[in-house]
Amino acid sequence: MSPQTSIRDMFFEESEELLEALAEGLARMHAGDHGDDTVNAVFRAVHSIKGGAGTFKLTALVAFAHRFETVLDEVRSHRLAIDPELMHTLQRSSDHLANLVEDARTENDAGNAQTPDFQAALDACLGTTPMPALAEDETFGFAAKMIDLSDFGGDAAASGHQFTSLFRPHAALSSTGHDPALLIATLADPGEVEAIPDLSRLPALADFDPAE
Repeated sequence: MSPQTSIRDMFFEESEELLEALAEGLARMHAGDHGDDTVNAVFRAVHSIKGGAGTFKLTALVAFAHRFETVLDEVRSHRLAIDPELMHTLQRSSDHLANLVEDARTENDAGNAQTPDFQAALDACLGTTPMPALAEDETFGFAAKMIDLSDFGGDAAASGHQFTSLFRPHAALSSTGHDPALLIATLADPGEVEAIPDLSRLPALADFDPAE
């Protein structure tokens, strides 16, 4: 199995967990839990799926998730009230998102025909005309790059060599669809990885923006 295939499989495994978290969060919202923690967890699930999908240029999945998270962002910003009609749309959108993830996994486009109807329902929640397509710089033109460890003097795992990498993402990394967890996991393929976080610039919880 190639590293690229491994990363893709990891994305779909992670998406299953995110879809479960999304469904659980929406169920709590439907039961009356409209707290920031619950709404932010729902937003993050959709946002993370969009980010991973962007890594593999799954444009149909990215576009729908983008529309879905826009509505959720209005909810978490308290600009859009939660009512039964909205909850119905969010839960149906969650089901469709799951279908699109499965279509992407099986390289099928069966769900694309229904997507415009679901997008229109999300637009109606915002009271707007249909949203424009993603801008060119939002299409996440990213492709995984393979690193040949022979450039560093051979097989690191076999030779016992150690390498130190400093990864300092900019604040907008998440919003552009990249997932550093995939990068770190891939680095573990040829050997062990020890990750040491630098938390010196982490904001206080009250100031934390899940999108960053």
